[in-house]
Amino acid sequence: RYLQRFQDELEQIELKNQIGQRQKTPQYASRKALIETTINTERHEYETNGIEIPNLTRIDAVKELRNWDGSIRLMPRLKLCLIKHNNSTSNKNDDDDDNQIVSIDNENESMDSDVE
Repeated sequence: RYLQRFQDELEQIELKNQIGQRQKTPQYASRKALIETTINTERHEYETNGIEIPNLTRIDAVKELRNWDGSIRLMPRLKLCLIKHNNSTSNKNDDDDDNQIVSIDNENESMDSDVE
């Protein structure tokens, strides 16, 4: 689901472009291009190196995330895990047990359906 989070917006842009077909240039073309670039980049990261996300399997990590005010200086306190496609290998050599690597095992499953 995470990689599909822009799907509704892309559908709205497509609908608006179909309605306004008389225009020479499609509306929201730059926004659509930005969304597509973001999706392609994130999918590539997921399929190769993985994507680091907050570890929501630990109560203390969830509390830290809820209390986080969004400041960059507090980001190192957040406990992360690496979500990656099962065909990729990990190059992450952390001695920190707080960080985990999670691999999606089933080829039919993807980050689209696992991460909300």
